[in-house]
Amino acid sequence: MKQLLKERFQQLAGIKPLYINEALNKPLKNFGKDLQKRLESVEFSTKIFSDENGVPMEVRQKISENPKLAGISYEEFEKNDGQIYYHIEVAVHADRLQDLEKVVDYFEVPEGEYGPDKEVDWVIKNVKVTNPGDIVRSRVDSNQKIASVRYFTSLGGGDQVISRDK
Repeated sequence: MKQLLKERFQQLAGIKPLYINEALNKPLKNFGKDLQKRLESVEFSTKIFSDENGVPMEVRQKISENPKLAGISYEEFEKNDGQIYYHIEVAVHADRLQDLEKVVDYFEVPEGEYGPDKEVDWVIKNVKVTNPGDIVRSRVDSNQKIASVRYFTSLGGGDQVISRDK
């Protein structure tokens, strides 16, 4: 009964619990395997590259020649504050942009660390909507023959509210 009420609440709130739990309740390091499974479910042949700042150029070249290929790069790095952060990039052929967007939408990871701008009197405020360590993503981008998206962990610190004049 408790689980049913929880699911109903999430449904009314517009939250799809399966997707959110699958993406947000695990470290980004383990999220790469989920991305690989979802890419393979839409018929990509996918390979993961560890300790790379992005999908290697030679792999990007192969992807641009073959729309069935996809690459996932994974990087772990330490910031000046001593904390470990993670970064994932997914690259596919630009003709398969819609398939990449389906995979991205499946996980419902927020785009960026801050919510939309809100106009309050003579200033515009933008509120941080993530906690340190949350998974966030970039906008799905397409240039030349490659479409890509980046996932990263939200950084700690910084202002919770950013304001600027209208």
